[in-house]
Amino acid sequence: AYNVGLTVDIAVPFVFAGAVGAARVASVRMGRVKLVEHESVSGKYPGGHTLARHINIAPEALIARLARRPKLIAASTFISVKEAEKYVSVTLKANRADIMNWMKYASPGSRLSVYHNFSESVGYGVLRGSTDVYQCHRVGVVIEFTRYNGKPYFILSAFPAR
Repeated sequence: AYNVGLTVDIAVPFVFAGAVGAARVASVRMGRVKLVEHESVSGKYPGGHTLARHINIAPEALIARLARRPKLIAASTFISVKEAEKYVSVTLKANRADIMNWMKYASPGSRLSVYHNFSESVGYGVLRGSTDVYQCHRVGVVIEFTRYNGKPYFILSAFPAR
């Protein structure tokens, strides 16, 4: 089996102790992220949008996305689902300690962004105001602490970055 990295299948059991609050324990299992388990079924919240917005998108479509979304400064894409899952898994594994620490104190709905640099290209992107395509060597992953699809969290977005 081809396993790379970490499936941030972070299990967060809640122990409510009346007015004292909640104690959280996080554990991380090794394996590969399956982005489909985090993707929004309806295309609306809750659930992520990595497969819908960051996989195998043509440069012209990235430019069109920037035109539709004025707050975005760049748009990017992974080449394939397989590549995305590989790079997201490695990124989560590289940030394991930060993710576990965040999970201890995260309140429902809070988000954490983590990044990891790679020596090889992980995808490509386009900056607002440009039609030039650039290669990305960094991956960003945004995790939201909201119960979704049987997990206490979901990957809101994962994307190639500069």
